[in-house]
Amino acid sequence: MQLIETVFMLIEAFFQLVVGLLKIAALCFVLCLIISNPLLFLLTVVFMPGLLTFVVTFKLS
Repeated sequence: MQLIETVFMLIEAFFQLVVGLLKIAALCFVLCLIISNPLLFLLTVVFMPGLLTFVVTFKLS
């Protein structure tokens, strides 16, 4: 029973790591858009607001 709980904890930790890495990648993408092409950034904010929301909820904990 304890082995199953440990496996579930490892899977949960893995998914948290994946989500954290995705948030870092999305943050880098948004920063690159702001620096390279502000107009494209504004279009991304208008047509893909979920990306900006995903980045704004970024936290390192």
